[in-house]
Amino acid sequence: MSKLIFRETKSSDLGFLDEIRGEELHKLHLDRFENQKKGFVKYLIVFNGKNPIGHVLITFKNFYSWHKFPAIEDLYVKKEERKKKFAKQIMGYAEFLVKTKGHNKICLDVETHEFWIRSFYESLGYEKISGVHDLKYFVERNGINEECVEKVNYFEKSL
Repeated sequence: MSKLIFRETKSSDLGFLDEIRGEELHKLHLDRFENQKKGFVKYLIVFNGKNPIGHVLITFKNFYSWHKFPAIEDLYVKKEERKKKFAKQIMGYAEFLVKTKGHNKICLDVETHEFWIRSFYESLGYEKISGVHDLKYFVERNGINEECVEKVNYFEKSL
């Protein structure tokens, strides 16, 4: 198993983050940098050696009314780096960070149509707590702010 390198993201990582996602989402990333400066989130970029392979956003401020604990808001592994157990390692590190901040539970939302993602989180010990919620957020694409709405289920895990 590869030893991954984790560090907080910074504005000079925009190119790496675009490479990981396969698209330019500067406004999204810049908003996350600002929330990180305020202490609301931890936004980590993940490297396998010098190769950026993923990122994870952990929120410590509950942005959604149904979140009762710190939340994994966004876990992303570069498409060509999937099926190498990197996501499991990233989640383990994220859970470790949450626990070291004195929390004994963590939560996340899973899109209702993403059955393989749900299975992944369940394999890590996450349990579905509630029914469907509308998760709303904005993404800027080509200078236009688009509202996105996803149907999600809420999951929790004891640490």
